[in-house]
Amino acid sequence: EAKILWERIKERQGLNQWRPDLEEEYEDKEGNIYNKKTYTDLQRQGLI
Repeated sequence: EAKILWERIKERQGLNQWRPDLEEEYEDKEGNIYNKKTYTDLQRQGLI
């Protein structure tokens, strides 16, 4: 039982790990806040 419980705990912790592509924030010159993916997409398009 303990091994099964430990596996469940590890799985749940894996779901709660920090994901920089979604959670890392960037700010443009105007003070707008974007996540990393959105910011890099807007940069590539020349919008910021």
